[in-house]
Amino acid sequence: MAARPWATLRWLIPLAMLGVALAGGAVVVAVTFAVLEQTLRGNAEQESSRLVHTLSLALVEPVLRRDVWQVYQLVRAASTASPDASGEVVVIDEDDRVLAASQPLRLPVGSHVSALPRDWQALVRAAQVGQSPRTSTTTADRASPALITAAAIRSEEGTVIGVVLAAHALGLSARQQMLLLQQLGLIGVATLLIVALGGAALGRRLVQPIGSLRDSMARVEAEGLSARGADHADVPDVLLQRRDEVGDLARAYVAMLRQIGHQRLLERQVLEAERLARVGQIAATLAHEVNNPIGGLLAALDNRRLRGGIDAQSERTLDVIERGLRHIAQTVSAVLNEARAGHHALQADDLRDLRVLLEPFAQRSGITLDWRVIRPAAELPAVPVRQVLLNLSINAIHAAGFGGKVALWSQETDTAWRVSVANSGQALSAADFDALVGGRQWQTDVRVGLGLWVSARLVADIGGQLRWVAQAPWATVIEVVFPLVPIARAGG
Repeated sequence: MAARPWATLRWLIPLAMLGVALAGGAVVVAVTFAVLEQTLRGNAEQESSRLVHTLSLALVEPVLRRDVWQVYQLVRAASTASPDASGEVVVIDEDDRVLAASQPLRLPVGSHVSALPRDWQALVRAAQVGQSPRTSTTTADRASPALITAAAIRSEEGTVIGVVLAAHALGLSARQQMLLLQQLGLIGVATLLIVALGGAALGRRLVQPIGSLRDSMARVEAEGLSARGADHADVPDVLLQRRDEVGDLARAYVAMLRQIGHQRLLERQVLEAERLARVGQIAATLAHEVNNPIGGLLAALDNRRLRGGIDAQSERTLDVIERGLRHIAQTVSAVLNEARAGHHALQADDLRDLRVLLEPFAQRSGITLDWRVIRPAAELPAVPVRQVLLNLSINAIHAAGFGGKVALWSQETDTAWRVSVANSGQALSAADFDALVGGRQWQTDVRVGLGLWVSARLVADIGGQLRWVAQAPWATVIEVVFPLVPIARAGG
């Protein structure tokens, strides 16, 4: 099923990166605001304490003289010097009246303390009895909470002659919050744009090798493995050379295609062998069915000649008919003998014919063939023995190369007849031999791997074994072990 365009890794990777960036940005903003609020609160406490302490000392003389103008100047200077425009200062005299305020329109001179908010009044009462209270509150004219700090104004004798109140904003003002959000928004948009572009490029780069594998799989599915070939999966070499998970996947995919291709080749070989076996069975049946009437016809011709009275023309006709029937009988007999070829025992002539067949082939390849194979005393089936020795000899001639040497020798024991096939050319390791015999690996020349696999199967069918032997000076030595059932040795 085709993947939805938006559900591919090419888009999911940048989208995931954007999601992570958004989540991380939200966390950073939340943490930034929390730390900023905590910092502003600490600064507000320090500023308020310092301000009311300083004013409580500076306002002693003006309050004693009830110099409203000087008190107002000091209060105004303190409020305008505050780093936050929302700061407010109020001075209360010993009669609980407003002596001066940084916002005189809201709190006129002479206003009773009862005009202040209730929490402010509580702070004034606490300061008058010698405490240094502070509290946070929100009033109708303030958009954010404020920290209110109170301190008593004492004369030199220690008498409370008034109270100074200072308000300091605890958080950011609406204007400050808007400005901060705008700055964070601009930074966030720029960051998200960079992350989106980087994620798209990274996603394309990461998905490209997987996309190559996907395209190869799609082509194999559309065209079929047999049409493409087991060794031509169109997987780029750069993927096969990677040393990460993608490279492992590419190599496993190519190995799987090769294995499937070779298995299909074996299936075709097996089907071909089965077809030939059926043809042989049919040929044997037809041979029997045809031989019987042909024998009857030849007997009828002989009987007719025995009765005599045949003129010359009829005799010539009978001769033509007899030769035709005998030709048919010979042809059918040859087919019947071929169908029964696997049932006769190995003879010295079989080995001699095999040598005669191999010598011209070796000569054309410039190969020196050393043949020292002697027929065993015990009986062995001729067809599998000839087929195995032929396959191994042809493989050895191919591996030896021009000007090389190939040798075959036999050794007979009480239980087995061993035939060794050696070549001086291309070496075959024990691991490669085991893989080829087991059908798990194939050489570039598929015939070599298939020949070894088929030879191993043929030897195994008669209880034998195919072995790899290390023997100097030969590059490769393959030993075939045929089990023997001892019988009396025949002549020759």
